[in-house]
Amino acid sequence: MRIYEVATVERISAVDLAQKIIRIYNMPNPTVANYRWLLAKSEDEYAKHIINKALGRNYVDTYRLDDVDFYELDRASTLAQALNILNTVEHQINLRAKSEIKQSTDEFLNSEEIKQLAKEKAYVDLQNAYADKVAKSEAHVSSLAQLATDI
Repeated sequence: MRIYEVATVERISAVDLAQKIIRIYNMPNPTVANYRWLLAKSEDEYAKHIINKALGRNYVDTYRLDDVDFYELDRASTLAQALNILNTVEHQINLRAKSEIKQSTDEFLNSEEIKQLAKEKAYVDLQNAYADKVAKSEAHVSSLAQLATDI
């Protein structure tokens, strides 16, 4: 099997990548393939690095409006918006994963097996507490009896 049959290498500029991210994110009904692609890119640190690096090259250090290149500002705006979308999607994925973990944990904790284990542990704790009290009481009675015989 050849490498191009296994995976395709995607060569795309940072601006084109950013525009594609924005376009898919703003689609009213994206296809499953587009949505999965956006999810994959939100977790792809290299894609974020490329956009962030391209965004760093667009730094404008001027206060004069005549020197500002509006094309570069528009390009920087597109890159920043795409980076923000990727971070938002990644944050949503993380929140969804955390809520699924909490839900499964809650379901496990509220199961009958856990309730039965909790009851058994409470029963064992009560037995141990009772045995401890009896032992202390016997020790106290023994010490009182020893005092009584000493008198």
